[in-house]
Amino acid sequence: TANTPVGELVIAHFGKVTRTTSLQDIAAGLLHCIAVETYKDIYKMGSQCPRYVVYIGSTLNNNPVLRTMLAQYTTALDKKSHFPEHGAYAQALGAYHAKDFVLLEATP
Repeated sequence: TANTPVGELVIAHFGKVTRTTSLQDIAAGLLHCIAVETYKDIYKMGSQCPRYVVYIGSTLNNNPVLRTMLAQYTTALDKKSHFPEHGAYAQALGAYHAKDFVLLEATP
């Protein structure tokens, strides 16, 4: 990853954690790990990644720090981020609609 945007990211999020490190700092480090890994996944997709990246899941509810980090990293990749108002229910809606499909099991 040398000489790439990924190579510029922090790789040691918890290198200076001590017993006196605040829970807020630890939480911020964890959120940054999530944002960086997401950034790397989008970066690896290259031109196959669509222009708009839609973020779903209940983790984003009431988590403006993570939403901001994801939006900033998405913008850094020249992509547009979108956080649907009811994105926490996206997987449930997909599962509900999948009930109409027959899943076939592979036979050996």
